[in-house]
Amino acid sequence: MKHTSILRVLPYFFLAILVHALYNSLLSFDFIGAATGLIAALLVSFATIKIVISKIKKLDKQSS
Repeated sequence: MKHTSILRVLPYFFLAILVHALYNSLLSFDFIGAATGLIAALLVSFATIKIVISKIKKLDKQSS
């Protein structure tokens, strides 16, 4: 198994912190903030799923 440097992981860690902070700040508003936060969470979830699926397909093609 290939070991990854922590420096390659840090940008994703900070991105996760940023997204979480943004989501929490949107929820601090009443209904509009909660609805916006829900929509933002769904968009981030769908985008992440799409990215992961495309990376899996790319890796599957490389291993064939």
